[in-house]
Amino acid sequence: MIPQKHLEMVRMGLRNLVGYPMRTVLTMLGVVFGVGSVIAMLALGAGAERELLEEIGRLGIQNIIINSIKPEEPDTSSQRSNWINSYGITFKDHRQIVDTIPGIERALPVHVSKKTVWQGSRRVEGTLYAVTPEHLD
Repeated sequence: MIPQKHLEMVRMGLRNLVGYPMRTVLTMLGVVFGVGSVIAMLALGAGAERELLEEIGRLGIQNIIINSIKPEEPDTSSQRSNWINSYGITFKDHRQIVDTIPGIERALPVHVSKKTVWQGSRRVEGTLYAVTPEHLD
């Protein structure tokens, strides 16, 4: 059996719910929207995780892509004249990576260059991909 004290608390709670209908409705709305927002955030997180895993799967889980970033050019003209516009991973670096890291099955260097191409007065922005013959395999 339920003790008398608990029954009295339930009766008092029901009286307050009926006695203050606006407070009751607002509280219920708060609970519904709160639970709904938590469920929505969890669903967004799960969807983003699934999309990220699919993208990694498309790239290949065992593929590693190394990109170089162009360093900032010096500000002063005297430093700029001595600055060499050479950066990135060279064929020597590529060979060193392949020889040093065990388990590499294939390493394919790619050089990407974005340039403006002109045909007469027509201008087109183009991307050039320079690859080695191993890409054809």
